[in-house]
Amino acid sequence: MYKRLTLGLAVALVATSLKTSLSSSSSSAASSSAASSISSSSISSSSSSSSSVTLDYDNDRFEGIYVKNLPCCKSKFKDQLEQSLKIWKDNNRSGVWLKIPVDKIDLTSVAIDNGFTLHSCEKDYLMLTKWLPNSPSTIPNQPHNLVGVGCICYDKKNRKLLVVKEKNGAISDVFKIPTGAVDPSEDLSHATERELLEETGIKGKFKGIILIRHAHGFLNNKSDLFFMCVVEPLSTDIQMCENELIACEWIDIEDYLKQQWFNGKPLNEKMNDEIKKAIDAIENNTLDKNIMKEHILENGWRPGTSSIFSFQK
Repeated sequence: MYKRLTLGLAVALVATSLKTSLSSSSSSAASSSAASSISSSSISSSSSSSSSVTLDYDNDRFEGIYVKNLPCCKSKFKDQLEQSLKIWKDNNRSGVWLKIPVDKIDLTSVAIDNGFTLHSCEKDYLMLTKWLPNSPSTIPNQPHNLVGVGCICYDKKNRKLLVVKEKNGAISDVFKIPTGAVDPSEDLSHATERELLEETGIKGKFKGIILIRHAHGFLNNKSDLFFMCVVEPLSTDIQMCENELIACEWIDIEDYLKQQWFNGKPLNEKMNDEIKKAIDAIENNTLDKNIMKEHILENGWRPGTSSIFSFQK
């Protein structure tokens, strides 16, 4: 904005200087020619400005609109938005996605006044949407599931399970397997290995998934998807993350399972049963038959790859 104001001031000064110079000229023909040139330039500028009456946007594959390159001026945004909405509705477009950067957050009130609703947000932007047809909206809801992983890291040689006690949380005084959240655009396998290393200092190799838990009413009333994974330890020397944990140990599976906190809690008892089954499979060299393995495949219909998990080899 400052650069634009500075540029505008510079143009105004140049125009004033040019006008003064023309006024002092003894040649009326030259003065007339210069005035004509200035008038032509003004008309061209006005035409260019009036041609930009709608917002810049891309089409999505669902006959929707994805707005981009928002103006800084609130009044200009209001005019362009109202004109754009009229045109898009006349052209039978569906949903409109309006991504407002943090540095233009004052435009939000204009959008809401024109029927947009809050959809989601990240650290650097706010997303709003508007459904144009006279029918129920099919715009997807905001992201509503947290994604987490748990690490079953069993040292077969010493017959020990890696467990931690967290500084905070509902069960901070109980040994549990290392857990953590999956980062945006992160594969489950990578998240499992990363969380294990960050919390315990143990390097591991992702083997697969043995259990999936889906629950509701978690942080900010979001749902939660939790993947319990088996990770083969590639090291055994613990380097505990003291910012998150108060304890990190290799213990006997029996000592883990007999903790009183788990008693009378059907969910935790079932999860512990699955942990015990996974450890038995590791001991009997049958884990490959009892675990969902990761398969990374080319998408084909769009660039990149996807991971699927199945019992198929």
